[in-house]
Amino acid sequence: MKLLPLLLLPLLLCAGCEDKEAHPWYAPPNTSTPSRNPAKSAPGLIGTWELTNGATTWYAHFNANGTWRITDDRAGTKDHVYGSYTADASSFQGDMTNPGVGTGSIAGYYNGKSLALDFVENWHSPAKHVSYTGKKL
Repeated sequence: MKLLPLLLLPLLLCAGCEDKEAHPWYAPPNTSTPSRNPAKSAPGLIGTWELTNGATTWYAHFNANGTWRITDDRAGTKDHVYGSYTADASSFQGDMTNPGVGTGSIAGYYNGKSLALDFVENWHSPAKHVSYTGKKL
């Protein structure tokens, strides 16, 4: 786990970068198949996270049943995007639906109370990458 902060550093430095593929240091999270039972394999991810990209703040809610959503406020009263996810002890990935707009995916890393999240918005051509950092509430 001592390498995790080094792996997160490029994502944190590029918070708000929209085209990571232009950066040679960017690599997607572990492509091995994470667990389908987040409650057992990724208890540290479950809960509410405050996300920011420097200009915008949202709230991510990761549930023990493998679903997630992003809302306007900490209480979770207005959804923006949602999906399902799989996770292991340090990374996660999943699908994303933006109602009325399109689909995409999420992927990222987490460690303690820190999170790095990358959205891939497939409704753009080419697909758009938007990065956020987060802290667990």
